[in-house]
Amino acid sequence: MMPHHIDTILGSNIRLLGNLLGEVIQEQEGKKFFELEEFIRLSTKEHRRTRAQEVHAKLQKKIASLDTVSMQKLIRAFSTYFQLVNIAEQHHRIQRIRAQKKHGHGHYPQGSLRHTLLVAKKRKVSADEVSKFFAQLHFSPVFTAHPTEALRRTILEKHTRIWNVLEELDKKDLLADERLALIQTVKRNITSLWQTEVTRSYDVSPLDEVTNGLFYFRQILTDVIPAFFDELESALADTYPALKNKIPSFVQFGSWIGGDRDGNPFVTADVTWLTLKRQTNLIIDSYLKMLDELYVEHSESSIITKISDELLDSVSDKVMDEKEGIPSFIRNKNEVYRLKLALASRKLQRVKKKLDGELSENETVYESSDEFLADLKLIYDSLIQNKGEILANGTLKHLIRNVETFGFHLATLDIRQHKKIHSEAVREICLQHRIPYESMSDAERIAWLTANLFEEHTLLVDVSSLTEQSKEVLATFNIISRALDEIDSRAIRSYIISMTESPADVLEVLFFMKLTGLLNTEDETWQSKLNVVPLFETIGDLRASVSIMAGLYTNEAYKRHLAARRNHQEIMLGYSDSSKDGGIIASTWELYKAQRALAKCSTEHRVDWMFFHGRGGTVGRGGGPEFQAIMALSGHSINGKMKITEQGEVISLKYSRKEIAQRSLELTTSAMLLKYFEQT
Repeated sequence: MMPHHIDTILGSNIRLLGNLLGEVIQEQEGKKFFELEEFIRLSTKEHRRTRAQEVHAKLQKKIASLDTVSMQKLIRAFSTYFQLVNIAEQHHRIQRIRAQKKHGHGHYPQGSLRHTLLVAKKRKVSADEVSKFFAQLHFSPVFTAHPTEALRRTILEKHTRIWNVLEELDKKDLLADERLALIQTVKRNITSLWQTEVTRSYDVSPLDEVTNGLFYFRQILTDVIPAFFDELESALADTYPALKNKIPSFVQFGSWIGGDRDGNPFVTADVTWLTLKRQTNLIIDSYLKMLDELYVEHSESSIITKISDELLDSVSDKVMDEKEGIPSFIRNKNEVYRLKLALASRKLQRVKKKLDGELSENETVYESSDEFLADLKLIYDSLIQNKGEILANGTLKHLIRNVETFGFHLATLDIRQHKKIHSEAVREICLQHRIPYESMSDAERIAWLTANLFEEHTLLVDVSSLTEQSKEVLATFNIISRALDEIDSRAIRSYIISMTESPADVLEVLFFMKLTGLLNTEDETWQSKLNVVPLFETIGDLRASVSIMAGLYTNEAYKRHLAARRNHQEIMLGYSDSSKDGGIIASTWELYKAQRALAKCSTEHRVDWMFFHGRGGTVGRGGGPEFQAIMALSGHSINGKMKITEQGEVISLKYSRKEIAQRSLELTTSAMLLKYFEQT
């Protein structure tokens, strides 16, 4: 049973925050406005309790008498109050989870990793089965920008400060003066909230949205990923100890912010490139900070302890570039770990220089995140081999987890565009060669595109004669190619086609990939650098989805593309548009049927599929508690892999606090594991 004092703390924190807000309102707006706010607050509470018509009438009369300025301030007062209550409730959620954990492993909450693994143990799920699950598991939360996410990053940061003070106030040994100082800190932040514009008074550009999205990675997720995997390995140590330290990094974050151009002409190829650079700079800076921490930690000397031959060889005079030599600040060459970390830091800093075109010819740089990861693992393995396990499994292991998760790209950027934009660009290119693409039937377009993909030569394109819209289509594919070459092979993986209605809509994207070098069809075995993802959004599209995918799976050109992508097919399902098209119940039913049928179709064609769930925050847009949503899916439709959009309006609810972000990842992982049990 949950300790009563945890719930008491929630009530106490809500009263504290409410009282402080009341003080701020009196100080900022005067006693008269405060009395108005209190009248509205107390009257609404009474009406909710009694449903008295007299109270309702008084409320209506008072509200009707207010001028615009007073109404705006009143809305602001209640909006601020509910923001503060949300902070208290989120803080309370974490306190309840901690209280449950203090009672021992058997009291961990449902959805936690430990609880789920204990369930697996009770069901006699073998270690081999659990290992098999984690080996195939892939989960990708994809952050999207959304106009209903109105809160500014500035407001979120103030919320974080208030949250942190609530954490401090939980300490039982606070002196009276210390408690008073903390309360004053909360009041200062509430005062600043009152004097700050909650919503933006300016148009938000795509790069503004990128900046807002990066807040969660910078402040939250680079800490959450190591903590999440530490918790998983701790749970495995108690349930399946043979699997500890053998779990791959199966969480890969994605983003649409700066990549989704469907309906947004301001998301251009240049914006996408700047987005990718910002993401890379953020994660490189994070790695450099951790390398600095590791440099301080790892002063172990080769005179006192052994160092692996592999690590020694990697820093030998023969390996190091003669023009660069040992960094000047290295004083003790016996501190081999520090030497290796310093060299790694130098090469890592140059990744940013490379993107800016400022890298000199004689400067060595990491060509990929895999190279950086290999160097970190050299250090890790040397420590493990030489009585340094406890040293290896701290900051170094956390950095390795982050590199496995975030690479040099931070979050894999998806590109999305409407099929009509592609069709128009193909039409314009075909006109240059007097090919009547526009007048072709759907079957004729499929046949022509298929034949063109098998052609030895690529169509020549006079880019200067294309419309600006079609020039932008080609520029986007060229930027994708550049990103994969210069940033990370995971920088962009999926190209999503909105309103897919025919195999031709998908083959058109392969056509552009061939034009821009992303698809190489010159050899018998094709090379393809992108997943091409149809998005089925309306009720009609969902019903037609199986025949469309079957048409692609049997198309000779598309089969070659799939073979180049290890027969992996991503399929996106639109919850919002299907709900608007047919209503919530019809949408839910059609989505359920489509997933079962698409899974069966993919299996029959020996294609490894993954569904990308385009869910919104509200129920009408496919939203709702994620654990329950996954548990409601057909187990066979999950396939151990899942992508889910994290819409802008709910990102702050799920990822603005480290503990809640970790809980969100645990809930999804646990639900997928439980669904896997149902299949086995």
